[in-house]
Amino acid sequence: MPYTKKKTEVAVQPKASLIAKMAAERSVDPTEFYHTVTETMFKGANKAQLMTLLLVADRYHLDVTTKEIYAFPGQGGGIVPVVSIDGWISLAHQHPQYDGEEFRYADKMVVPAGGKACPEWMEIVVYRKDTSHPTVIREYLEECFRSTATWKSHTKRMLRHKTMIQGYRVAFGFSGIKDDDEGERITLQGTATPTAATDGSSAARARAALGAAPTPTEASSAPESPPVEESLPNRLSDEAYDPPVDVDEVTGEVIPPDEYEPPVDDAPEDYEVIDVGPKATKQQVAAINAAKRNNQWGDEEFAVLLAEYDVAKPSELTREQALEVVRQLMAGPGEQEEMGL
Repeated sequence: MPYTKKKTEVAVQPKASLIAKMAAERSVDPTEFYHTVTETMFKGANKAQLMTLLLVADRYHLDVTTKEIYAFPGQGGGIVPVVSIDGWISLAHQHPQYDGEEFRYADKMVVPAGGKACPEWMEIVVYRKDTSHPTVIREYLEECFRSTATWKSHTKRMLRHKTMIQGYRVAFGFSGIKDDDEGERITLQGTATPTAATDGSSAARARAALGAAPTPTEASSAPESPPVEESLPNRLSDEAYDPPVDVDEVTGEVIPPDEYEPPVDDAPEDYEVIDVGPKATKQQVAAINAAKRNNQWGDEEFAVLLAEYDVAKPSELTREQALEVVRQLMAGPGEQEEMGL
């Protein structure tokens, strides 16, 4: 009789989902946990977006229910994970190599436009148990200041927070997460992606305005240009005139002429003025209106919020102020006092 090896079946226990795991840690039903997060901490998120946020939160041991980490909807259906200042402190203090920190401040005080007197720069010195030399990071006010309600009313605190975050990031190598400022900028302004520009695109218009040569794609597809005197429309006719464009040096985006404002050049000598930048773009105004509608802001509450910036409508905000307003709208009317706004 031939020998046959008996197969032994081993029962494999199904692995609990991340949502079920986090719900169990808080002693709540997974379905209730899912709806709570998507209706409050990350309103309107689909399951894929929520899972991305929870994966990052689980990796860094951050609590989504206390908003140590949250997210903004990103381009293409993704998300931008954002860690609050409480989350950054938690990240550093729970790191096994964390061994304390100290701050240093500049002797020179400066006053940004609309803000309060603040040291010109701040440094954080982060100590690790496994290194002989500490990590020293310096942040300058002129590079960090934003013309928002929070920065204007709590200038020194905001610079300290920015310095603290950058120090922790470098000392412990935290990656894949953003702070509030970075998350807002990415969400509303987007990240430039190199693409082949076709004739009539923003890139082509910018290059034409700056006198640069077109790309091979543009040169081959663009029709032959008529003489200048024939291509320019009659200024007194009903034809639309397309004026030259300005280009944002930071984002590379084309700035329409009605949105461009020259920098302030008549500042008093006794303090330093930081340029607040051009007015909010149409995309930012649309984002403000969407955030107001999705987070159930009343007209009176919205008017009070705009009044803090001395404007009556979103289009009168600067680009920096528009970013701040969206963040406040997404937080909800009931959380403004808690955020210190």
